[in-house]
Amino acid sequence: MSLQLTHEAEQSRQHARYKIPVTIIRDGNAYQAVDWSVSGFALDNFPSQFLDNGILNVRLIFRFDGFETAMDLEAEIIWTDSETTRTGFRFVHMDSGQLSLLHYVIDACLSGEVVAAGDLLNVVRRDNFSTNTRNQKAEAEQNASRKMKSVKKFVGFCLMLTLFSGLIFLVASTVYKRLYLVEGVAGVVDAPIIVVRAPQPSYLNLLNIQADNEVTTGQSIAAMKLVGGGAVTIESPCQCRILRIHSLEKQFVDQGEPLLTLLPSGNQPYINSEIGLEAMAKMKLGDPAKIRLVNGEEYQGKIKQIMLGETLERRHTAVLNPAASNTMSMGKVVIETEKPIDIQFIGMPAVVAINTTRSPFEFSR
Repeated sequence: MSLQLTHEAEQSRQHARYKIPVTIIRDGNAYQAVDWSVSGFALDNFPSQFLDNGILNVRLIFRFDGFETAMDLEAEIIWTDSETTRTGFRFVHMDSGQLSLLHYVIDACLSGEVVAAGDLLNVVRRDNFSTNTRNQKAEAEQNASRKMKSVKKFVGFCLMLTLFSGLIFLVASTVYKRLYLVEGVAGVVDAPIIVVRAPQPSYLNLLNIQADNEVTTGQSIAAMKLVGGGAVTIESPCQCRILRIHSLEKQFVDQGEPLLTLLPSGNQPYINSEIGLEAMAKMKLGDPAKIRLVNGEEYQGKIKQIMLGETLERRHTAVLNPAASNTMSMGKVVIETEKPIDIQFIGMPAVVAINTTRSPFEFSR
């Protein structure tokens, strides 16, 4: 196959024209194409009776070494030249397989490749120039882009919702704490303990007892050797458990110094906490409370008693006691826990939060 390439600058030329030999068959008559391209071809001396037919059915014959192939196409006349008796045709209604085959023939001839029948069959099966494929790819990219934008919008919405929810929670928590939650001051694990003190300056002599022992009412628990001579026996004032021994054996203790701390049997530790008088207006007996000890132990409880910070006797004797104040600014609450507190925690600090769950204006109504 001899090959020549014609470069033309006419406005009507949209593709390069090639001098690759190709035969055009029309109504059984064979015409040799002057030049052709993937968009159309030109013929010399084409019968004038076919010029008004519009779209014609033609067959293109490509001859290779050892075989030839034919393509049935539709072409329409787009120009004629009376001086050169040349007629130009344009391919119409071409599908992707026909276009692929034309491109393959041109590329194979230009590059000098050997064309085989199997190669042509593979080209026909391919869809290299399918507009649908490009459209599908573009549509897939657009869908992916839309999905990515949707994901970004969703993530942004979730972040905004999280921030907004966090802000609402913060405001609600602040309002709740302000209106309904009362925090105790100087909370401590307390109990109805009895402190046994030294009656006179003396030396302590314990009578076969130690911490955590149970003692009965009237049981002799210590013998005090007086400094001036003689001895005094100390008896247990109750059926009690010995919580602490404050002095060492045979150690000197002055009058009034603590010797033993006792817890009457049947009594459990409770929480004692100070509360501001303004906050006491929100509370009532039975309000729930949450207690957390400094060692991490947590307890649930209820208010068992609400009282003034100092007794009336102390207030009425303030004239006799210059250290006492007639200004009452604090109250006290006693909280009973749902589960017993171990007696070893007596005296341990505690954080107290009381849930009033009532309007702060209820008291005024």
